[in-house]
Amino acid sequence: MATVIYKTKINHEKKLIHNFTPKCGSSSISLWLSNFGQWENYNLNKNNIPNDYTVFSTVRNPIDWVISGFKMWKKKGVWFQFTQHLEFINNPYVFINNIDNKFDYSDWWYHCGITPDQHLVKNQKVFKIENIDKLQEWFAEFYPAADKVEIPKINTTSLDYNFNLTDSHHQYLINRKMYWYAKEIGYDIDFTAYL
Repeated sequence: MATVIYKTKINHEKKLIHNFTPKCGSSSISLWLSNFGQWENYNLNKNNIPNDYTVFSTVRNPIDWVISGFKMWKKKGVWFQFTQHLEFINNPYVFINNIDNKFDYSDWWYHCGITPDQHLVKNQKVFKIENIDKLQEWFAEFYPAADKVEIPKINTTSLDYNFNLTDSHHQYLINRKMYWYAKEIGYDIDFTAYL
């Protein structure tokens, strides 16, 4: 299998653009796409979508998205705890005033501060990773049997950490950050599934 293909890619043969959405399984999708046709790097923005091209990407449950971002950076050795992570994604100015100059703020913000809906462009196809088979079925319209090729799971991060989602402050901060994203994409922010 090909090496991992990161970030947004374009396939001219099928007129498809995979819009990379951080912490939403996009690295796994990129690797899976390498099984089908030729994909090139593409700097997507709302003004440079070629005519007749279809843009697609994946999104993720809001709570899982927040936790995944924290796990990634905790694995990299960040000093802050989950409560601080939630406070920082809600108020980046507090974050900027509390970091040392060795920390890559822009990379952290790209993965953890910009909610998935902010990466999307108008009229693109959006698939929830919780129902990833829908993406596979749709993609089989372009590459028959794509629905039979398993999507690999890469960049998964296990972390033995108590996220304490019963904490009302944690719930408030997650709701505050993720409310519009959840509403836009059609997710419920349901803490009971994590208790």
